[in-house]
Amino acid sequence: MPGKTYVYSFANLQMTINGLSVEGFWEGDDAVTITPNSDNATPLVGVDGDATVSYSTDDAVRIVLRLKADSPMNSILERYYRRARAGNFGSGFPVSVRNTGNGEGGSAAECHIIRAPERQFGLNATQREWEIFGNAWAWNEIRYEAPAGV
Repeated sequence: MPGKTYVYSFANLQMTINGLSVEGFWEGDDAVTITPNSDNATPLVGVDGDATVSYSTDDAVRIVLRLKADSPMNSILERYYRRARAGNFGSGFPVSVRNTGNGEGGSAAECHIIRAPERQFGLNATQREWEIFGNAWAWNEIRYEAPAGV
């Protein structure tokens, strides 16, 4: 029986910020990184060997978005950043990430910029790395065929 071939392509990634499609991603395997804000659970083992596992209710994420220096999204994020620095925090902005191939991704309605990018100016273009906090991140269901018995 021949093996199966699975396909991944970044071309299937759709990312929006406040309803606008993100364009001008940086090169490489980590153009978008989504990391849980905290561990899912924290174990505690007593001196008697009994354990208690405390589960977190933190469903926030940290999103690192790497863009080319000339991406139009940089100026949009810069406006959000400057507005917050001026004290106009608002309720944040929505972010959505989705792989149209298998549905993987998620979204949050209230996101805030944690860190603006470092900027370098020289012979070659450099990346602009934005760090965004997304509270109440909701992961999409992933569509795939699991092996029998899983």
